Amino acid sequence: MSEEILSQWEKDFRTAAFADELAIFRDHLRRLDLPDNPHIMLEGTIRLVRMCAGYAMMDNRNEQFSEFLAMQTYDPAKATEAHYVYTFDICGKAFARVLVEAKEGIVDLSDM
Repeated sequence: MSEEILSQWEKDFRTAAFADELAIFRDHLRRLDLPDNPHIMLEGTIRLVRMCAGYAMMDNRNEQFSEFLAMQTYDPAKATEAHYVYTFDICGKAFARVLVEAKEGIVDLSDM
């Protein structure tokens, strides 16, 4: 996975989030009764996806990561292949959300 592709994904993700004024993240946090801080979720999600890219490269799973990255849309309704949403609360200091098509795959929860 090239840095250029990840950077473009990040740019597109941020653009979509700010165009929506982070409302989707704000609603997601509210539904989970987490603090109303969608900016932290935006940054946490970007960092988590980049971390997954690193693990995928180490495991030589670039093709699978490309499919995973395509699902990482700001608006989950646009990720038609996604069936599950993982939301991470890291000691209340960071939040992240990833969309996946199966319970197992590129997100190895033991690595988290």
